[in-house]
Amino acid sequence: MPAILSPADSSTQAANGSIRTAAPGRYLIFSAGGDAYGLHVRRVREIIHNTAQFTRIPRMPAYVRGCLNLRGPVIPVVDLRTKFQVEAVGNSILNCIIVSEVEVGRNGTLATGLIVDSVEEVVVFKEGDLEPAPEFGGGLDTKFVQGMAKHKDKLVALLELNEVIAASALKVIKQEVDAVAPEEAIAFDANR
Repeated sequence: MPAILSPADSSTQAANGSIRTAAPGRYLIFSAGGDAYGLHVRRVREIIHNTAQFTRIPRMPAYVRGCLNLRGPVIPVVDLRTKFQVEAVGNSILNCIIVSEVEVGRNGTLATGLIVDSVEEVVVFKEGDLEPAPEFGGGLDTKFVQGMAKHKDKLVALLELNEVIAASALKVIKQEVDAVAPEEAIAFDANR
């Protein structure tokens, strides 16, 4: 039987060659590019239903859409569809930003907004619902997937958020976001 790993320690053990399997618990199910993904609810702070208002940050990777003033703190906004190289299902009222806590180094976290196509529901996955993360070989990087689960006839990839965006990239993003004063983080209409 594979070892059950918590969201915090799965990437470490996976790097050592162990089988990665997500921890049982409550997961927020969302879609990006028509595919189903899940985040452990411990990592989710809130959901924002207006994806159009953010400020662009120069010299950022294409998946970093900008930053958002979240009632004081300025947070980076990452488009998961661009990061995962999948087509957006389209701009609609269902598009939203999931505000999540991502670990930046050993001593802190960074609130990060994740643009997704839609949020579906919170689901409780038990140990028997979970499957190990797939291993494809050939040098393909799948360390951002903690495990898999079946829900409503769909296969859901359970994400290791700390691996979705590399810690080195997060440090650079954090420096650029910190350089933007909250009063400068005005609304940017992405639909123009």
